[in-house]
Amino acid sequence: MSSSGYWKRGGAPRVEGRFFEAADWDTVECRLCPHLCQIAPSRTGACGVRSNRDGRLITDNYGKVADERAVDATVLPLYHYYPASRWLRIGMKGCNMRCPFCNTFSFSQLAGVRTLGRSAADLVAAAEAQGLRGISFGVNEPLVSHEFVVDVFRLARQRGLHTHIATSGTWCLDPYREIVEVTDALTFGFKGFDGGYLLGECGGHLEFAMQNLATAVRHGRHVEATLLVMDGQANWREQAGEFGKWLAGIDTEIPAVLLGIEPAFAWKGEQTSRESLFEVRDLLLGHLRSVYIHDPELGFMDTACRECGRLLVRRGLAGTILTHGAEGGCPNCGAALPFALQDVARDVAAEAQQRPDAPGAPARDVHTDDQDA
Repeated sequence: MSSSGYWKRGGAPRVEGRFFEAADWDTVECRLCPHLCQIAPSRTGACGVRSNRDGRLITDNYGKVADERAVDATVLPLYHYYPASRWLRIGMKGCNMRCPFCNTFSFSQLAGVRTLGRSAADLVAAAEAQGLRGISFGVNEPLVSHEFVVDVFRLARQRGLHTHIATSGTWCLDPYREIVEVTDALTFGFKGFDGGYLLGECGGHLEFAMQNLATAVRHGRHVEATLLVMDGQANWREQAGEFGKWLAGIDTEIPAVLLGIEPAFAWKGEQTSRESLFEVRDLLLGHLRSVYIHDPELGFMDTACRECGRLLVRRGLAGTILTHGAEGGCPNCGAALPFALQDVARDVAAEAQQRPDAPGAPARDVHTDDQDA
């Protein structure tokens, strides 16, 4: 079932969610992610932001922005897609996972973060006014704000802006296809590479993330992947090796960015050691052509020419600096650059027909409710 209407509670729009079905006992089954939550009346799903209102799945966080700021592409993280570009990064509330080491738990776990109502037009105008490359959804899992992300991205691309998400990748296939259609670049975040641990400790589904990354590559989208190195696990080296072999089997050009665990949320273990990060980087370089460590203090964030070693991109606390000076090859030896510097092909006309307000598109009914949520 697709979205069909707006609800207003206390003056704030509540959009009916896409991808749900009515179930027994007045429950609704959300089909956005593999949890397939059976949501009872007046209750929310595992993400905390999708609720059952009178037999309809309502997105409680539509347009409720918790964090909005201009950042370098490296922060997203996005290393090989328009290096040194700046983006409007959007964070909202909710997540379909419960990682004990989450360092943005105030957003993902609804821990008292305040929000501001913003429309798709507001965000696009803000990005244009600041001369930014595009709009990125991250901080929390964009999946749980699916309807808003799609609406923002459709408008953004019509206005010539680029689009990016940082995601765990645990989407069901149909909604994922919808988001891929309007997204230029995706950063997939892997919390290790042990499916049993991910499911048991985080509520994630590794097989869905693997499938969805491969799908994005097949659709010609720019893809990068981060790997959280959890050296407190007995098999952390084996996990890293399997991750590298699997990613290389899809495309050795996919950049891998290594992250370490830091004390946060409910994490009781140790912080990832720098020695472990160095070891995993060396291991992955046996499979992939570009491996970074997302820590400016460790010195493995820069990009150099693979042929002559000329520094091309310098990343650090002061920001990102392009040193090659042009969008051609290496200024020293002429070798091709490992960057996406051309616009991703878009079928804007086809996307326009999918907009809710496009000619011939199904009309949205407007519902009102005087009671506040």
